[in-house]
Amino acid sequence: MKTRLYQPEDYAMVADWWAGHGMPSIPKPIVPACGVIAETLDGEPLAAVWLYQDNTTPMAFMHHLVTNPKNKPRVSAAAIPVLLGGVREVCAGLGRSVVQTLVPKRSLKRYLAEAGFNESGPPETQMLMIVPTEQEAPN
Repeated sequence: MKTRLYQPEDYAMVADWWAGHGMPSIPKPIVPACGVIAETLDGEPLAAVWLYQDNTTPMAFMHHLVTNPKNKPRVSAAAIPVLLGGVREVCAGLGRSVVQTLVPKRSLKRYLAEAGFNESGPPETQMLMIVPTEQEAPN
């Protein structure tokens, strides 16, 4: 397996993955440009994740991890450590020395711990607020 960077033309594919897992798609405008995709050596995509970055800190926020729902469970299990290795490589290249994430599934916690993540707080509920910008605000 190998990793590559997410490209905007990958969006339809990962939107299908989210739907295949019964999850809502992340709206395309808020999917970060910085994403990592794990794939087979033949280029078959297996899993993806994105990094939100802040220009004032060396931290990246890893979010929206998703696997191809057509994967056999053991293929997804093998792809996640490869994906996390790609995240580490991308973050090192960008000068991001800290990666934070929320863990929606207990099964994912083990993979993250094996990749070097440590618990930093109690379980949380993810919430999102959409704020209209001046361009979107009604007159």
